[in-house]
Amino acid sequence: MEPESAPLVGCETLIAVPTPLERKCLERHLLDRHEPLRQAALEGRHRWIGCGVGPVVSGITLGHALATYRPRRVLLLGIAGGFAGRCEIGEAWVADSFSLDGVGAWHERRVLPPAELSWSMYEPTGANDPSWELESPIVAAPWLSLPSNANAPARLAGSLTVCAAAGSADQAAERAERHPTCVAEEMEGFAAAVACRCHDVPFTMVRAASNTAGDRDFARWEIEPALASVARLVAEVLLESAMVE
Repeated sequence: MEPESAPLVGCETLIAVPTPLERKCLERHLLDRHEPLRQAALEGRHRWIGCGVGPVVSGITLGHALATYRPRRVLLLGIAGGFAGRCEIGEAWVADSFSLDGVGAWHERRVLPPAELSWSMYEPTGANDPSWELESPIVAAPWLSLPSNANAPARLAGSLTVCAAAGSADQAAERAERHPTCVAEEMEGFAAAVACRCHDVPFTMVRAASNTAGDRDFARWEIEPALASVARLVAEVLLESAMVE
């Protein structure tokens, strides 16, 4: 669905999805089955965009969309690789914290994160810079918007943003051990959260595990059921109920 007739600036909710496959499936589950959400998209109150894959492209793309559409809030929706024992395939959750893996410096057999190198990911360098600072993980941040509907409770859990998905069960287990609060890995969440922080826009990410992290056999992936779980959570908890901002 492409509501191109809607105005190009100003919307209530910007809905970002990394890939065309995810967007097509989510639009089918949300817009074709929920008339209020379909009408909101047609009227331009809910604006859908593709943000691309990976933290670099998604952060830049979302930043441009935030400047263009000036939304009141942002939703990032998609699939993820669930860490074994922490997230079942098909299970959806709302991210309440974001960690970033792979930024820092190699030391022996692992990448030391900025905090262990006495770096800050971002801090002001002068009077004209944004006054906030940034570290990983992003946790308990005031711009992370979490659901408040007690009648349809959502699981809240941490998410790990990576540049490349784990290639084996051992690599996934090593990542999970270093990030004990994260239930899954994905490739856009941390960057999207930072983009929303730059624009002072409330941000929510909803993901579901389509596979176990480290499993590269696509025949075992369950993308459609995972996105159906995301759509149910979005419809029941986020778009049709109150939010804490």
